[in-house]
Amino acid sequence: MAHAILVFSSYIPMLADSDIQAWLDLATTPGMAVIAPALHSALSRNLDYTITINKTGPGGTSLIKQSGKKHVDAGATVYLSSTSLSLRDGEQCNLIMVIQEDGIVVYHNEFSCSPPR
Repeated sequence: MAHAILVFSSYIPMLADSDIQAWLDLATTPGMAVIAPALHSALSRNLDYTITINKTGPGGTSLIKQSGKKHVDAGATVYLSSTSLSLRDGEQCNLIMVIQEDGIVVYHNEFSCSPPR
């Protein structure tokens, strides 16, 4: 049996004066999701990131946290990480992305990583 893969991106900038644009690339198959948060910067910069994924459903709650450093060249797009997780009917998934530069938050946003229904 073949499964279709659904891929979509959601683009929601957080700060009006920020040159950072961020989104999620999400690929889903029945019961599974691959989540890849990405960002684009107009300026060359060294960034620290924290990604928090919260999955809730009838079976309980799961929390995944990733953090790291990324250099972004001016005009470039980078993927911060990639995470696979199971998503069953009735479960909800949210991702919080926090980007810092020199200890100052330059981007903060929450995305739904639940597959569209």
